[in-house]
Amino acid sequence: MKAIQKQRTQRFFMDAVKTVLEKHGPEGLSARTVGKAAGYSYATIYNYYRDFNHLLWHVSLEYRDELAQHLQEHYQLLKQRCAGRELLLEMFTAHAAFFLERPHIYTFLFAHPIGEVPAELRERMADTSLRAILWEHLGQVERGSSWTAADVQVMADVLVTMVHGLLVLYFSGKRPMAAADLLNQVRRNAGFVLGLSEKKEG
Repeated sequence: MKAIQKQRTQRFFMDAVKTVLEKHGPEGLSARTVGKAAGYSYATIYNYYRDFNHLLWHVSLEYRDELAQHLQEHYQLLKQRCAGRELLLEMFTAHAAFFLERPHIYTFLFAHPIGEVPAELRERMADTSLRAILWEHLGQVERGSSWTAADVQVMADVLVTMVHGLLVLYFSGKRPMAAADLLNQVRRNAGFVLGLSEKKEG
């Protein structure tokens, strides 16, 4: 019974973090605002988590799992109508579109400092990282192409960095553009790295 009560209370706090994020963004996060949203004293958080960042890391993992599921669902749909490099192009576009619809999640995951990953969560972080997901799909393409494993590693790094760079510029307002324009740029850049533009020109 105590274990069930613990899980229920932790769920209240994690949902409260998400509520505060959606309403006020990462800058609105504090032990007091989350405790209030959960209906508990903020001090109760420390009965269930080592510190406030420990709670935020658990929420971060849930969001990363949500992204991983989103990409896997798109992958299952996309592979019915495209394959290889074209499929990867669509996957990168789906990744960018996910965050365009959820700017508060992007800012929380990639721009809000929450300290070092807790040791017990590191393995799950590795399992749900974008690079791990894309490495798997790039590896599948590599087996049917002239790419080496080293090529795949570099391409994964370049493509992930490109997508996140564009998203940072978009959300910061430093490069004003419409969401549709950002997705088109992701497609152009990813297509170039994947060799699709050369393929079309040849």
